[in-house]
Amino acid sequence: MSDVVNSGLQALIEAGADAQTNMYDVQLEFANWNATVRASGFEIPDVEAPTYENAYHGVKYSRVKTEQNFERAFSLEFRMDAKYGLYQAFTSLLSWHVDPNTGGVSNANIDKVGKVTVKTIDSAIVAANNAAAGKLAGAPAGLEEYSNPDAGPGEGLIKSGLKWVFENCIVTKVTMPKYSTDSADILKFTVDFKFGNCQYPGFVAGNPGDGNTNL
Repeated sequence: MSDVVNSGLQALIEAGADAQTNMYDVQLEFANWNATVRASGFEIPDVEAPTYENAYHGVKYSRVKTEQNFERAFSLEFRMDAKYGLYQAFTSLLSWHVDPNTGGVSNANIDKVGKVTVKTIDSAIVAANNAAAGKLAGAPAGLEEYSNPDAGPGEGLIKSGLKWVFENCIVTKVTMPKYSTDSADILKFTVDFKFGNCQYPGFVAGNPGDGNTNL
């Protein structure tokens, strides 16, 4: 066996598992109702420190402004279940602020009961449905079991890594179903949210995994 080591390849092997775009959960808490759902996608609102330029003798230097570019809004797309249950839950929340049936409107945000949390998985996962399933059947020469101390079974894995928390959420729009006789595609609908307090991970010195700083 050669003692030559491909350092580039070894670095890739030892880099560990990568974060994947579909490994997340969305938890909804509104009034006396809560659910964990898989939205079609979630784009976390970006936070930006705006800048301005100072100039002197032909040289420019950027400085930060005493404000933040941060829109307290996001949208979620959901699959329509056959009983329209999730859809009706969101239209009920929307009706707190606008009701097309009665002409009702509101000049106050009912925002004390709305909370949306996005959680990621922070560990490597394997397809085995239990820890023992990593062991190999039979007796292959020189290899008895798969071992990765950072990996966990995929089934029932609820360990959470980073999380973004959006509080004081209100529903401002729920898109209506779009029907057609030309196809048999699944229905989807989009919900627009506005939020107040929030907790972003990475903004706490010395404790980057916790999202306990309000922006």
